[in-house]
Amino acid sequence: HKPTIRIGTPVYSLSGRKTGVLILNFNGKKLINEFRRATANIADHIMLVNSSGYWLIHPQSHNEWGFMFNNPITFASEYNNLWLEISHKNRITQEYINHNLLTYATIFFNNSTGNNAETLVGNTKNQKINLWKIVAFSTSPLLNQSRIDFLKRNALFYGIILIMISIGAFFLARLQIYNQKTEAQNEYERSFRNILESMDLLAITLDKNGNIIFCNQSFVNFSAYHLDEILHKNWFDTFVDNPTKQQRRQQFEDFFVSGKNAGHTENEILTANGEKHLIGSNSTLSYDRDHNPISITYIGMDITEQRHTENELRKASQAIEQSPNTVLITDTQGLIVYSNPKFTELTGYSKEEVLGQNPNILQSGETDKNDYNNLWAALNSGNEWIGEFHNKKKNGELYWESARISAIKDLDGNITHYLAVKEDITEKKQLAKEVESRNKEIAKNELLAGVGKMANMIAHDLRNPLSSIKMGMQILQSLTNKNIDDEAKELIDIGLEQVQYMESILTDLLSFSRPEQLNLEWLSIEKVLDSSLIGVQMEIEEDDIIINTDYQTGLPTIHADKTKMRQVFSNLISNAIQALKASHVKQAVISISTFVTINEQGPMLEIQIADNGIGIDKDTQKKLFEPFFTTRAKGTGLGLAIVKRIVDQHKGQIKVQSELGEGCTFYITLPLSIYE
Repeated sequence: HKPTIRIGTPVYSLSGRKTGVLILNFNGKKLINEFRRATANIADHIMLVNSSGYWLIHPQSHNEWGFMFNNPITFASEYNNLWLEISHKNRITQEYINHNLLTYATIFFNNSTGNNAETLVGNTKNQKINLWKIVAFSTSPLLNQSRIDFLKRNALFYGIILIMISIGAFFLARLQIYNQKTEAQNEYERSFRNILESMDLLAITLDKNGNIIFCNQSFVNFSAYHLDEILHKNWFDTFVDNPTKQQRRQQFEDFFVSGKNAGHTENEILTANGEKHLIGSNSTLSYDRDHNPISITYIGMDITEQRHTENELRKASQAIEQSPNTVLITDTQGLIVYSNPKFTELTGYSKEEVLGQNPNILQSGETDKNDYNNLWAALNSGNEWIGEFHNKKKNGELYWESARISAIKDLDGNITHYLAVKEDITEKKQLAKEVESRNKEIAKNELLAGVGKMANMIAHDLRNPLSSIKMGMQILQSLTNKNIDDEAKELIDIGLEQVQYMESILTDLLSFSRPEQLNLEWLSIEKVLDSSLIGVQMEIEEDDIIINTDYQTGLPTIHADKTKMRQVFSNLISNAIQALKASHVKQAVISISTFVTINEQGPMLEIQIADNGIGIDKDTQKKLFEPFFTTRAKGTGLGLAIVKRIVDQHKGQIKVQSELGEGCTFYITLPLSIYE
């Protein structure tokens, strides 16, 4: 075993600043061996016990150091009542117990300077220990015999010596203690004054009447008074404002009565120029030899600007916390270090979930990557970035937000954080979209109204003349027994073809300008597609086009208008035939497939009509369903517009996908459920 006594004390510089800690480890084994040597003649009945009642020295060695080996047998457990009595007595005491003489004394560890001294010997919980007990049992026979022998031999001599030593030691101890206290007090006061003079903090000392008996140069400079205008003046009459003077004087007197330091306080003081400053200070009481408080020293600093800044920051913090906009702060690596409650309310992510995360957890993939590149380019250059994001909430819901992101810089101009203030503009976007859609609808209706008027005029003014011309041409064409040459026949055929073309234009105009109500019934989509193919079968055969059909088995029926759906499919197949004619591919193919799919609207029937023609460029695709837009030499440009309107009437959707040189595919999705 290696018993060790450990003592620790802080070390201060001449200016009073703590610079380190001195740790002293003392080998307790030497002390224990010395104790055993000194008590060798009574080793059979003397013990050394720590403050927890464990034996450090015992006549039987197996009882020693019990706390190290979880030995439940202790002096305190064996002599419980005796331990309770002697553990609270610190003087040397002798008592007779059961005709035996018990002698015990207390060993104190010097801790009068207030430093933290700890012993690790005999203490398993590292608690502070201030004493050990030396305990000796003397039996009656041994005691009687020793007393008789001692008295016989040394009574007179030791009696005289003991008296002289006791008297001399008493007076010497009193003188030494007095001198030590006086010197220590004087040294402490000198050091304390030197420290106060050298520090930048404000320091003053008041006597029990509130008169100033000391102040350092920092306080003189701060107060704008001269030193002789401060010393021996009453603190409350000179530096305290009238409304609080009486209250603060009473608090000051209470400190002296209680004899306890006030701790940290914050109070306003008046300077010579009439300005009020808030001072935060800590107080220290000084005592006389009888431990009565005689003065109090305050050490503090001007915290006026600090409190003002804290108040402004508190207001700003409350404004951010209560802001109707989301606020995010990230470090320079883009990791979130703060989010306000509105962010949690909007996105569904709690503050704990996003701290340390990158804001890209909100990305939906709908925002262009170039926007993010522009954002970081602006921020890295110290500029502010303003834009919009299409982000995703925790529950997967998409939302729009406008953002203003800027860099936060320190006093040296270095970027330390990024601040993002964002507003949810989903409703604004939806409203703008609705307004745009409504405007388009109004424009479309106005266009339809104009087309309707024009179509009615054309139908009224042109249909009858066209009918007469057509009838005349047909009569001429039927006169096969007359002398009509080939050139005349060709002209007649051309005339009839042009009349039919003009009639189709009139039909499209009337159909587009006056949409008819749907005649809904339950239909088999395969039969509608097959009847549409039969209608253009002649064109398919003339151009040697291969038709591939892939109808999913067991397709459900749909609630639709048979005539209008056949019009849709016939139009799309005819367009595919025209595209194949213009492409001059080796083998022209039209593929038609149907199957059931599911989207956000529920179960849908999807029809795909694809060709391997020349394809459609991106710009043309954007205008493909607009009225009167066409890329052909002939045509009104109303065919696909009518197709889209019919699909819209059936609550479905139509879109196109194409690449130049790779053909074109039209996708039509129709709901399987009944709709209003």
